[in-house]
Amino acid sequence: MKNKKKIIGFIVIVFILAVNFVSNFNKRKFQKLLLLVS
Repeated sequence: MKNKKKIIGFIVIVFILAVNFVSNFNKRKFQKLLLLVS
């Protein structure tokens, strides 16, 4: 059970980091698009 909790916690942390990375990447892309449009 302890190992399972550790694995679940690890997956959650990786998922949160991935979401943060993608949102930051999209923000930069979005800003570039706004600069191109304006």
